[in-house]
Amino acid sequence: MSFSIKTDGTTSALDLTLFSQVAEKTNETVNALLAEESLPGGEVELVFTSNVMDASSVARAALGNPPETRNGVDRVGGVVAGKTLVDASGQKACIYINPMLFDSADPRSMVFGAFTIVHEFGHVLHDLQRHAAIGGTEEVYFPWDVAGMLGLTAANEFRADQFACLALPHVIFLTDDGGEPVSVLDQVGNPHLDNFDAHLDVIIPGLPQIVDDYRNRRIDLGDMWGEVVRISGEVATLCAHADALRTDVGDLSEHFSDHRASELISRFWTPVANYLKASPLIPKADEWPADRSKIWELSRAGWLSSWESLGIHPSEEGDHFRLDIDGGDFSR
Repeated sequence: MSFSIKTDGTTSALDLTLFSQVAEKTNETVNALLAEESLPGGEVELVFTSNVMDASSVARAALGNPPETRNGVDRVGGVVAGKTLVDASGQKACIYINPMLFDSADPRSMVFGAFTIVHEFGHVLHDLQRHAAIGGTEEVYFPWDVAGMLGLTAANEFRADQFACLALPHVIFLTDDGGEPVSVLDQVGNPHLDNFDAHLDVIIPGLPQIVDDYRNRRIDLGDMWGEVVRISGEVATLCAHADALRTDVGDLSEHFSDHRASELISRFWTPVANYLKASPLIPKADEWPADRSKIWELSRAGWLSSWESLGIHPSEEGDHFRLDIDGGDFSR
């Protein structure tokens, strides 16, 4: 697997030595794991940039990827620090990292930056193996397919985080202030879980409010559906990140049992999470079809149930779909 590191000129004032070393060592690890599966090495390019979304959006066409559907770097749960794209052949991966989000004077922040880089290489490992086994990921349009795809995307994030937890200690030596070895979680904690409470209202009452805005003619149907899908995807990703770094038993939703958002989290995320926690980090070549189908079906059922509880009822209508809207189960 050929490997190169570039900058786009926006990070030239930073010392990228540590992050470059982390990337080089992680690339060697991924290369070795791909070789164990008798997969040919591809090409990996790492780009340090101050705006991950802008830089990756420009590269999409050259890689044979569809246009980016989301603008900016802000997401429910934080900002985009890294992104990985794989080309249409499954042989080239481009990783985009914003090192400016990590404070060189703060060791914990730098470890989290290293974790982010290893996480993105987890996507490379996952996506190249998946592509070799079952091909690329298709575009989706119908709500029931969108519901399935949300789970696959979140599962990819969950597995990339777990890969980073396993691989990072082999890339850099983690110690406490006294020089004693510590785990990844001791160093980086679980910031997504720590900050989750601040985003619960985006789910409830946020999603019901969007539906109510349509029912009262403040927004049109297309805008309503687009916003519900956007938030659903970002919340699913937030759940994946928070759950991947949890060490306690029980469902993620139990952390928020006093908030009505937990009702939706238990529907769309808990079944997927339970499957992922009982499954291999990376499926074997002959396991990918069943793995994909299981995640897809669990997420499809969970999100369709969640959307119906919000008052959104999709159905087929010729070559398209219709959305019937009612008040749902949640009061504003």
